[in-house]
This record gives sequence, C-alpha cells and structure tokens, in this order.
Amino acid sequence: MGGQGALRFAFKYPDTFPVVAALSPAIDYQTRWHEGDETLPEMYPDMEAVRQDTATLHLHPLHWPRNIWFCCDPLDDRWIESSHRLQMKLNALGIPHRCDLETEGGGHGFKYYSNMADVAVEYIATHLEQERLRIL
Repeated sequence: MGGQGALRFAFKYPDTFPVVAALSPAIDYQTRWHEGDETLPEMYPDMEAVRQDTATLHLHPLHWPRNIWFCCDPLDDRWIESSHRLQMKLNALGIPHRCDLETEGGGHGFKYYSNMADVAVEYIATHLEQERLRIL
C-alpha cells in the first residue's frame, strides 16, 4: 500500500502516527478496480467500498497527524491528480502540511523515489525529533 497506506494509517490513527511521509501515493486507488487488479476484489465488495477506505476519506477535520508530507512527480499521470486533490482538501480544512508536486524525476517509479527519498527521510527524522521533544 506504500504512500497511500502510510497516509491512510496516519489519518486513521493520528495519535499513533503523528508524522507521515508519502512518495507518489496512489490516493484514489479505487481507480484500479476495473484494471484487473486481483487484490482489491479480495479486500472489498465493490469499487465504492474501496473509495470509502482511501486516505482522503479517513482525514478528520479536527483530528489529524501534526506532520504531513507527501510528493508526487507532475509527470506521474496516474496519481498526480489525486495528490492535488488531497492538497486541496488539506488546504480547505486548514490542516498544516507540506507537499512537493513540482519536482520532476521520471514519473512513477524508482528513479523518482530515489530522487525524493532523502527529502522524505529528512522530514521524518526532523519531525520525529520534534515530536519527541514536544510537551504533552
């Protein structure tokens, strides 16, 4: 479940996962329902059930992870639109986040992941340290 799964768990359980980073998240993964994906029909009864379980719909307007970062290559035709949609929802709800939807690195694949991995790890390390020092 990669980046989408990381966001989904963090949005569902923000107290457990106060820091989340996602590279090229497949946020609207219900679109894979009609593509012959063998896993989704084993997990969900229909495409609407998949959509209802996406990261975006687990985002609560009053209870969210304090540290959200995600990125998607603008050349990633399959997932960039849903990353923009997540960014718009976060902005509309006033939820602080960082995202990079402008850096190009070869589309959806390991070249892009390798290009963005250091940024993601730095974000996670910095914000986990901030969470460690946070006064409850």
